[in-house]
Amino acid sequence: MIRSVSAVIAGFMAYGLLTMPLSNLVASIFPGNFIVDGTRGEIGINLALLVQHVLISLICGFITALIAKKNPMGHVLVLGFVNLAMGIFVQIGAWDLMPPWYHISFLILVIPGVLLGGWMKTRHGFDTASPL
Repeated sequence: MIRSVSAVIAGFMAYGLLTMPLSNLVASIFPGNFIVDGTRGEIGINLALLVQHVLISLICGFITALIAKKNPMGHVLVLGFVNLAMGIFVQIGAWDLMPPWYHISFLILVIPGVLLGGWMKTRHGFDTASPL
């Protein structure tokens, strides 16, 4: 039970720990504010942030599957729903900062992103001879 809860918490915390520094990196690559001349950001930074979101989701799903020994994909799915719930909360709060297509895309990609990360861990040989 403790391992199950720890697996989901680790994946959730990894998302939070990776998001801020990578968002700052993306923002430094795309100078300017999210709100530009009354518009809600430019497409380049929005797409880069979506790619970042998917990559972080993959990593978090992988971490959760790595820690959860029994039924890793079930744990990854729980992480997906936890991240989706938090994502809904965050996207509502940031609604004026980005265009609607960004928020919708972000939320649609949450669960597939973490599931793909978990699938990569369980299906592609990462289990063999793992020191963890």
